Amino acid sequence: MVVEDKSKDEVNPLLIRIQYVIKELQTHLTALASSENDTHQQKYHWSVLFRVGDSLDEMASLIKNTTPVFIQTDVDYIKQRLVLFTPHVVQTFGKRQSLYIITPKYQELAGLW
Repeated sequence: MVVEDKSKDEVNPLLIRIQYVIKELQTHLTALASSENDTHQQKYHWSVLFRVGDSLDEMASLIKNTTPVFIQTDVDYIKQRLVLFTPHVVQTFGKRQSLYIITPKYQELAGLW
């Protein structure tokens, strides 16, 4: 993973947190792929993914001010993918349920409302 490679050169607690958040992202993406028949589990995994996206974006902003490690491009890529998934989530669960699944930041970025 890119963050792990970059963190070898620079020791920063935020990079360590970002590694764990990215592992959580990977775990929930895998779980989402395997829970195609269980809508309750899908809602849970989608909501975690959007919250993880918010956390990554916030930590990337903080790390930009504390270390020369540049991860903003990687975080922007993840954000773009989550924005692309928002219409699918709305279509699958409806607008009302999507308010609870998709964080306000991604609702705004996707122009849902």
